[in-house]
Amino acid sequence: MKIRDRQFANFFLLITLISFLVDLGQMKYSVALISALLLFVLLLRRKEFVFSENLLFLYEFKQLLMILFVFLTLTIIKQLIYGFNIYAINECIYYITPLFLVFFYVQFQKKPEDIFHIIDIIFYIYITRFFLENWSILSLSGIKSISLRTSYSPYESGMAFVFCALSFYCLYRKDWKKGMICVLFSYFTLKRVAFMATVANLFFLFFWRHKKIYGRKVRKIYVYLSIIFFILLPMIIPIILTYSFADSFYAITGFNISAFTKGRFERLILVTNSNEINTGWGSVTTFLTDYLISYHKGTLKTNFNLHNDIYKIYLEMGFIGTAAFTISFFKLTRKNLVSFIFCFYLFTEMCVNHLMGAGSPSLWIIYYLLFFCFNSEQAIQNDNNAYLT
Repeated sequence: MKIRDRQFANFFLLITLISFLVDLGQMKYSVALISALLLFVLLLRRKEFVFSENLLFLYEFKQLLMILFVFLTLTIIKQLIYGFNIYAINECIYYITPLFLVFFYVQFQKKPEDIFHIIDIIFYIYITRFFLENWSILSLSGIKSISLRTSYSPYESGMAFVFCALSFYCLYRKDWKKGMICVLFSYFTLKRVAFMATVANLFFLFFWRHKKIYGRKVRKIYVYLSIIFFILLPMIIPIILTYSFADSFYAITGFNISAFTKGRFERLILVTNSNEINTGWGSVTTFLTDYLISYHKGTLKTNFNLHNDIYKIYLEMGFIGTAAFTISFFKLTRKNLVSFIFCFYLFTEMCVNHLMGAGSPSLWIIYYLLFFCFNSEQAIQNDNNAYLT
């Protein structure tokens, strides 16, 4: 692989991430897709990559494409019955953008070590971004006002998801220094699940500091139990979406469930009781957008996400879509320890937050790069097609 081509690949990847960081609006998706196309053109110049079974990240790419195929098939069937939902196209773009970009990008790397420096650059970029966004309000009193109990931070941001993901990278590399920094900035940009996962990674790093982490495997039973749990979970959610449950929750914990979930509880009830979630991919967001803008007479300036991607997939795609999504993602881990824990965290986070859809491709670019790192040694040990068959 020519060094110049690798430098071009790094440039396209970083330009894409920066376009999301400075938020170029809809243009950022064009930048990402153009970068993916240019990387593909560069690959076509190298004949050994065309239709090769030795492509890096190929097994993971196939699993993620399977999800895309299932989602599109279910969406087309639903829309033929119930009508067209244009937002499905948006959802598809948000999904394929990071997938193809990372797949093409890693082909320019000989081994996972070749992208360590890129992940390190991402680490410093997000620290710089934190200070650029918060320098005017960063103070000791602001830091003291951060509360885990109420999930409040004046510096709260989606950067918390990145710092948490990078803490898995620190665990994989056994990098104490960066791990401590991830905990600190995860606390500043507070998202409860992300912060707890970041702290947990620091504990894992301590207990496994003298043990081999690369290529360490997880027993099949834990993978299967996780798959079953996350397939069944969205089916259980409607059972607890009652105000009697809210009263019981308050009686037991002393917390108002609406305040504790920051309004997610009412939004979940609203969507569950709707009869308009029937056009597949994107129908939940379409419904919430129309409903909330109408309810607030166009004055609402907030997001229209459900903040529970696992339940959103279940509402839009049913049992088949949920099963395909869950099984494919856990197959993505190859039973590798760090990869498996990372996947388990992502699913837990997607139960309480919005990681998929508008604004999220930059997150998944980082996530897929990390999966590539975690899985690379496991890929040598495992046959690409001999997992969970």
